[in-house]
Amino acid sequence: MTADYVLYDDLPWADEQVIRAHAAELIAMAETLGLADLRYASGNRIVVRLTDHVEPLGEYKFSERASFMLGRQIRAYSDAVLQNPGVSADLLAATPL
Repeated sequence: MTADYVLYDDLPWADEQVIRAHAAELIAMAETLGLADLRYASGNRIVVRLTDHVEPLGEYKFSERASFMLGRQIRAYSDAVLQNPGVSADLLAATPL
């Protein structure tokens, strides 16, 4: 017996339409990991705020779980990345889901 297993990096990228169509599910999933304020940046990128109750590596867990739920790759970035010099303009201009 064999099973098809797709690696995270092999999933096609989610786009804004897919992400926004599943916004309620993604927000609920994020909340269980201690993430809030989900914002769409571009491509498959979402910016999140870590709450006081965030699970260790919560944004990475969210990326993996959300990606496999949708069958599309999503990358979540903590809003702490916004303080980095040279941060991408799309992350700075992310809009709420």
